[in-house]
Amino acid sequence: MKSNIQILPGIRRIGTVASRHLPKVVPLHGICCRPVPVLTAIEWFDFFGQPDCRCISDKLGATATLKFSASDFRSPLARLSFVVEDASGNTFLIGQAEPPLPQVKVEQIYETPGVEAGYSYEVTHNSLRSLVPCLISD
Repeated sequence: MKSNIQILPGIRRIGTVASRHLPKVVPLHGICCRPVPVLTAIEWFDFFGQPDCRCISDKLGATATLKFSASDFRSPLARLSFVVEDASGNTFLIGQAEPPLPQVKVEQIYETPGVEAGYSYEVTHNSLRSLVPCLISD
């Protein structure tokens, strides 16, 4: 089965939204190639380093992963979805209102020479479609 890999170059911003405020059936927007309207406030991270965002998809579904380091903490239990803006100003949504929700792992980074202290995030989302284009209002 052929799979498609999408990698976002040059991530400018990463933010979170409460998943419950997203429209229903986000994967259908992805299947229909329509952007998802995000009509809620986005809490932007103050991240450092080089974030990595990619999505592997095939006929059966998609798996998006987002890895980044940030100075602020957001609870992995908070049912959050993630908005990612690339270098071209395109925005993408990782997550949806109904299960399966994104799985978030957070580890504390201790200050060592040459590395900032903060938190390391790894977000994984498995769904019919993930890393769906979205529309935000700033």
